[in-house]
Amino acid sequence: MIPGIETSLRFLPFDGESASSFAVRLVRFVSPAWEKALRDFVNSDDAVGSVIHRIAIAADIAALAGVDISVVRAGMAIPDPNSGSSIHFGPFILNYDQISQLRRRIAPQVFANDISRKREPFHRSVWTIKALCADPETGELIIQDCPACGAALLWANITEVGRCGSCAQKLWLSPAKTPTGIDRELSSFYGELFHPDEKRRAALRQHLPGELAEWNEAAILEFVDSLATVFSLTPKSVSTVNSSDPNVRINGVRAILGGARVIEESLARPLREAHISSDRLANTITVAQILAIIDRNRSPNVRKYLKNTLAECAL
Repeated sequence: MIPGIETSLRFLPFDGESASSFAVRLVRFVSPAWEKALRDFVNSDDAVGSVIHRIAIAADIAALAGVDISVVRAGMAIPDPNSGSSIHFGPFILNYDQISQLRRRIAPQVFANDISRKREPFHRSVWTIKALCADPETGELIIQDCPACGAALLWANITEVGRCGSCAQKLWLSPAKTPTGIDRELSSFYGELFHPDEKRRAALRQHLPGELAEWNEAAILEFVDSLATVFSLTPKSVSTVNSSDPNVRINGVRAILGGARVIEESLARPLREAHISSDRLANTITVAQILAIIDRNRSPNVRKYLKNTLAECAL
């Protein structure tokens, strides 16, 4: 419990709100000296963003808010007891490195929608998912820098969820931007994969080939990035391929939506280039590179699928 603060209120998070956002709004509501109270609460000057991982303080947040602990945990990244790298994040299963709170990623017009509905702007948990470049519901581009002053939007200097911590700009006044080109294509896929409507998520999965439709989100993200990296390989390029680059990642998205045949073609492409290379070691190097990429995946389903498909390509 926050020192010196006792409440008998019932303060609820919004649906889909991150625990970090909820902690900021809650402490602002109950304490006049909220900034110091929040630092004391999380025991750090800059750990507000990490509240989503601070399972140990979920009970304190729940007690202060007057809600059941499960309500608070819904906005947290809950470790999977069967895996050292996976988390339950709302309705999704992800790997720790697939989310990030280094920046406070937001969608300004989603905040504006909150204001129009007469509720305080709040940070959505899905905005922490690194693969998302747009809000799943509205398609609005997610930003991480203040449109007014250009400063990075951080949790460390947060004053209000809906304001820039550097210049206090009301972020909901910023105009909406929509993804274009490749970003639009990426946001369409990831927006459906992480859409709050379960029916929308299920509809996307109907377009995934075979067993992939049953995989969790962590495995699908790994699969897409592995395919994208392999597709972009040349015998000397492995150290320069960045699967988070939209121009690279889009190849993985197109492959998974294209079905089993396109997935196989994506794996076969660098092998064909190696085969016609003048470098006698090109084929050996390329196969080694592909296997190294596959083995980096945490999901055994991803590793098995890609290795089996690679074996078929090599026949």
